[in-house]
Amino acid sequence: MALIKDAQNAEPDIISLMKDHPLDRKQANPQEQAAYNRVVLAGMKILYDPATHPGIMAMLHAGQMAPANTVARVVALIIEQMDKISKNTIPTEVVLPASSELLMDVGQLAEKAGIFQFPVPVAFKAMQALVVALAQYFGVSLQAIQGLVNQANPDALKKLVPALQKLDGVTPGFNQPVLH
Repeated sequence: MALIKDAQNAEPDIISLMKDHPLDRKQANPQEQAAYNRVVLAGMKILYDPATHPGIMAMLHAGQMAPANTVARVVALIIEQMDKISKNTIPTEVVLPASSELLMDVGQLAEKAGIFQFPVPVAFKAMQALVVALAQYFGVSLQAIQGLVNQANPDALKKLVPALQKLDGVTPGFNQPVLH
């Protein structure tokens, strides 16, 4: 929720682009909602369990120079651990939504602990890194991910990239790579 509020305050162009080109989202059925709740709750238990919390905090401290990658890696490790414990029974349709919830929680934990700031641009980068890490863990090839990127509407991406770069503090230019 904080991510949406920060995005609304920081960059109205992105919000308007999202409203003009909303993603098709299906409503979660009760089983999916229950699975999502279980995954998020289990992730929070791992995050704050006295046996694992000090190690997670140490990872956050060690990665303070690369907060996006650090938060993504912490969340990916939590999801991987839960997947192993559950013997691969986490429904795939809840992995990304639950992971994104945990991503924001881990980012806020680091911020509240004074380890590093977790503003919207860092959260976006962390989510990108998390998607790649989870895709690799769950056996999705990088070629398949690239295929999905290639299927995206280029005109919509052209409109979105400058807004994201502006939010990220990068001035769009033709000689710069547009995706980080």
